[in-house]
Amino acid sequence: MEPETSLSFIKESNISKSAKIMDVGGGDSFLVDNLLALRV
Repeated sequence: MEPETSLSFIKESNISKSAKIMDVGGGDSFLVDNLLALRV
């Protein structure tokens, strides 16, 4: 499952790939997995 909204927001913000991102919320998230895949 891909967190499309979060990934879109992060991509549009043009932040550095080395920027620190905090994923705040309740429950399981796939955001970290997807961000690691984009780090290539």
